[in-house]
Amino acid sequence: MTEISDVIESIDKIVHEKARLGIMMLLYPDNRADFVYLKGALALTDGNVGTHLRVLEDANYIKVEKKYKGRKPQTIYQLTEQGKRAYDQYTEVLNDLISIKREKDYLSADFKKALLEKGKPKEVV
Repeated sequence: MTEISDVIESIDKIVHEKARLGIMMLLYPDNRADFVYLKGALALTDGNVGTHLRVLEDANYIKVEKKYKGRKPQTIYQLTEQGKRAYDQYTEVLNDLISIKREKDYLSADFKKALLEKGKPKEVV
């Protein structure tokens, strides 16, 4: 049986933070989104979304494209290959945790059943 501490330790702390996870979910696998869309979709402030985007960019999980839409600057974000792998690994870790939980629930149910059967009075014939 996999040790839960090993699985917990393997969680990518960059992806795990809820705002960054939300950004990665919106961009996965090949979506592109601008700053305004991400800010609105996640209900974050300019500063908050900007900080989380910078963390993802520094980790090389997203790439940034700056361009103009008419006369207005527009910043577009997209996951890098490394970012896609990090997101895939993160979801695998979550699946591992779910599997461990189910295994523990199953073992717990079998243990309870065994205890109940052990405690049943024997029939007199």
